[in-house]
Amino acid sequence: MISESIRHRKKSNIIFCFSETHLNSNWSDDELQIREFNFIRKDRTYASGGGILIYIPETIHFQYRNDFSLQENNYPLEFICLEFKHPNSKPFLMAIMYQPGNNTLWRDNLNYVLDMADNEHKEIIVLGDLNTNFQDKHSYQQLHVLTSQYQLKQLIDAVTRPISRKTIDLIFTSKEDNVIKSGVLDVGMSDHLPIFISRKINSRISIKQGLHTTISYRRKKDFIASDFDNDLVEEIPLSLYEIFDDPNDLLDCWYSHFMKILDRHAPLIKRRVRNNKLPGWFNSEVRCFSRKRDFFLKQFLKAKNSDTWCTYKKWRNRTVHIIKKSKEDYYKNLLTDNVHNPRQLWKILKDILPTNDTVPQITLNINGKEISDPIEVGDLFNEYFSSIADNFDISLLINNPINTHLPIATNHIKFTIPLITIDDILNLAAELDQNKSTGLDGIPAYFIKSSIHSIAPIILRVI
Repeated sequence: MISESIRHRKKSNIIFCFSETHLNSNWSDDELQIREFNFIRKDRTYASGGGILIYIPETIHFQYRNDFSLQENNYPLEFICLEFKHPNSKPFLMAIMYQPGNNTLWRDNLNYVLDMADNEHKEIIVLGDLNTNFQDKHSYQQLHVLTSQYQLKQLIDAVTRPISRKTIDLIFTSKEDNVIKSGVLDVGMSDHLPIFISRKINSRISIKQGLHTTISYRRKKDFIASDFDNDLVEEIPLSLYEIFDDPNDLLDCWYSHFMKILDRHAPLIKRRVRNNKLPGWFNSEVRCFSRKRDFFLKQFLKAKNSDTWCTYKKWRNRTVHIIKKSKEDYYKNLLTDNVHNPRQLWKILKDILPTNDTVPQITLNINGKEISDPIEVGDLFNEYFSSIADNFDISLLINNPINTHLPIATNHIKFTIPLITIDDILNLAAELDQNKSTGLDGIPAYFIKSSIHSIAPIILRVI
């Protein structure tokens, strides 16, 4: 279900981070790949358990800062450091961490990472399961002293592990002003509640992608074309526009009057619509079990007793089972129904099977030398295309036989703009497609065609 949720939010600027993945070499990269997402994994190699996995949308530019990595593999702190570089904004670092909680040396590792980030004078966000209870002042004291040295602010104060009533999943930031929102989600995916942070980015990248959107349309239920046409004739007489010499002023005046009348006969209605389509396997049964699971999680967060926790875990496990069964039945039926439709069958298989969409590295062979550096490759292409004109034989153009077939322009050719008539406007309006989307003027084609006989004289004067 996690992979489906990520995939159906692929147009969002959401980065998904997972700790304690328990992945090892038995899991190939192809099994973890999700289309239109890049991912970075760091498995624990010296023992079982642990591990970090991050999914980043392909639309987000980032760099894996492996220079922050510790030299040995058995350090108590597991982490991945990324650097994000958005257009027209300063780069910032994000470190995703996990520490098992059975070793006190991890603070030295954290100090090493924070010191490297501080030397680069860049904003940093640190988040993950640090197994240090923020609510317990005694156990949190050492971490607080360390992060305060680098002016980091801790943002999470709610319980993140309900069964133990501890806040051990934390988020630190060096620039709180850049944070829009942070908190804990009441989603029962494991015994830990997911934490989140929303950071400001520049206007070229919308942070609201993937949320519900609002559409506007004209209400035509009570619209009567004859009444609308009569009001246009009565309230916008042609004599009103005889005072305008500039066509732009004439158009502005007419547009203002026309929109007022249109708003009266066909009011503008706004409706919220879903932006994301749920997967086909997400049926009413899955929705019902998911709601009950989340309901009992909220009940536990209020009551905080073992009985409600056991009830929540029971519904969580049931929900996982129902989701697996629903996905199995859904894809099995799809394959059965399309067994004789190869085109549709391949689309279904492409949706089910993991794929690797990584782009192969471009390599040029210049005089026996392999060049793969993007900057050097770009320079070679620029050098080649900029030298084409210098190396071109101009005699090929002079002696080209096509010159003898080109007609010679005469001075007797004149260009004239034909006079537009009312009939021309009526004919053009009749060809308008009412199914086309509304233009920048905000007037649907339907209302233009309904009132064309009344507004044609004004359009003629503007032209």
